[in-house]
Amino acid sequence: MMKISVEISIVVPVDTGDSSWRPLLNQLKSETQFKEIVISAMDAPPADWDKIKSAFQIPLVWWVNSKRGRSAQMNNGAEQATGQFIWFVHADSEIHAESFDRLNYLLTSNPTSLVYFDLKFSCGSYRMKINEIGVKIRSNLFKMPFGDQGLCISRNLFYQVGRYNEETETGEDLEFVVKCQRSHIELCPTGIWIKTSPRKYSKNGWLETTFEHLKLSLSLKSKFKKINRIAIAIFVKTPGYSPIKTRLGKTHGQEFAEGFYRHSVFCIKDLMTELKTKHADVDVYWAIAEELHLVSEHWPDFFKIPQGSGSLGQRLHQVYNSLLKNYKSVILIGSDSPQLSLAHLDAAIQQIKSSDFLIGRAHDGGFYLFAGQKVIAENIWNSVPYSVDNTSERLVELLSADSKVSELEESFDVDEEEDLNRLKLHFANQTVLTQSQKNLALFLNT
Repeated sequence: MMKISVEISIVVPVDTGDSSWRPLLNQLKSETQFKEIVISAMDAPPADWDKIKSAFQIPLVWWVNSKRGRSAQMNNGAEQATGQFIWFVHADSEIHAESFDRLNYLLTSNPTSLVYFDLKFSCGSYRMKINEIGVKIRSNLFKMPFGDQGLCISRNLFYQVGRYNEETETGEDLEFVVKCQRSHIELCPTGIWIKTSPRKYSKNGWLETTFEHLKLSLSLKSKFKKINRIAIAIFVKTPGYSPIKTRLGKTHGQEFAEGFYRHSVFCIKDLMTELKTKHADVDVYWAIAEELHLVSEHWPDFFKIPQGSGSLGQRLHQVYNSLLKNYKSVILIGSDSPQLSLAHLDAAIQQIKSSDFLIGRAHDGGFYLFAGQKVIAENIWNSVPYSVDNTSERLVELLSADSKVSELEESFDVDEEEDLNRLKLHFANQTVLTQSQKNLALFLNT
């Protein structure tokens, strides 16, 4: 068997009184390629736990949870895990012998994906065969695998997506999968089965359980569909990976330019956090210039989407049209307008409801905000001259030909010395600033 070259921690949630983990551990005890196995349980370890541990050549951890619920068990198990990847395996699972090599291959070649397995049932009745076919369709066609399919994801991505929702009473795995999709994490099937017990079907009835799973899938899918939801994408670059605020760097030095940029990003981040509290129908994305797997850990808290490659017009097109497939409307902003307030975003959210497009012009001829509800052809984005004094004028001209374009109040973004002075004056005239804006004002005046 090929040795796994990535560090994988196996997390097994175990409910009160459940002993189905014993056959699973017996199957795994000869394996040495995993970092550890964490049993995340509701009960204290059994009397023979030390004897069980002695049969393993890798660490075996029994973690007792204080909070009930599978979500809490998996979150707490993940916290105890130390591997680069976390493989969530249900206690009553039987794992195919080829699974380990396949997992190694997929995690090595697709480290930023969410890996899942096919599902077989230990009872081979014709009804369960029907369910196995249904699982394949739900997982591979509709991209909605369940937790008993052995979800595996990198530790970093697990926390960046937001862990399992501990307020969800049922369907927590599927909700996590949907969150991964919203973060543009690729779902990667292994093509190999994990076998599970049909005990829930035996207990609650085959038809009733099948209908319950179907209803849960449809309800979660509809919960996250695009009707009346808004995506806000913040275009960012990662310091240390891409040149940052080069025009400011020429006049003030690169250290100052990067310091300003970091403060500005904090201002935008705090604004978006406040906005999400007020508007439950808003999802926030970092639109990241670099490859996501290189810089994901630098951009926590919100969903992530790649800008892609090419010119600014091509990248605006890629982010805008990609998000518009899943949202009613999309708002694009930069990360260098730290003066923006909740009032600006409230106005944008309100106005885009009655317009095809919305633009917030900047003093230098560009735009600090753009929003839309209609698809824009790539040639329109690419026909706009960027970073010149008629950028916004040309974009409005192209869109106005067959659409309604509304405008927000004019504001600015910070590119040069003149913009810094404007920002200092703006902060000086405000009676209320966020803590991040106060920190930036202090940075600018030292």
